[in-house]
Amino acid sequence: YHRESADILSRCLASVNSQTWHNTKHILVSDGGHGLLYDRPNIEHLALGCCHDDAGATPRAIGALSAFSRGYDAVAFLDVDNTFDNVHIETLVNLLPGHDLVTATRRICNRDGECLYEDFTESDGEVFCDTNCLVLSKNCLYLMSHWIVPPEYRLWSDRNFWAAICQSPLSKI
Repeated sequence: YHRESADILSRCLASVNSQTWHNTKHILVSDGGHGLLYDRPNIEHLALGCCHDDAGATPRAIGALSAFSRGYDAVAFLDVDNTFDNVHIETLVNLLPGHDLVTATRRICNRDGECLYEDFTESDGEVFCDTNCLVLSKNCLYLMSHWIVPPEYRLWSDRNFWAAICQSPLSKI
């Protein structure tokens, strides 16, 4: 997160806290933001000293590297302006054994949680997969640098990362 309001951040965290899969550690990465709510229980906060202005690529890579370097088996990502369905993590974690990463369909919902449509076009898990729809195992660690791109390509960092996944020998479902 960067400069989102406490309301937006609280909504995001509430969706993480309501997961049916409870064997998790929440790592919030502040991309040069103001550090709202970093002192909540069961939340680790990584505060980066400045905004990288790269659509969250650097904070995602640093958060994942931090988690994997401490021995976590898998990482899921959630942008601060998004939420997870309650069974999201449990569903993906249950699919992970035997694979290096799992993709999910992206649902676009209004602020009340009402589904407006399911995205089978842009984020289909083949051509592209939105970062919020991924669970990566530690076998994906070596790909983290693919999120970091030159400044003129910053808005394409997720697509660069997805291309690296597609070109790798990793097993995905």
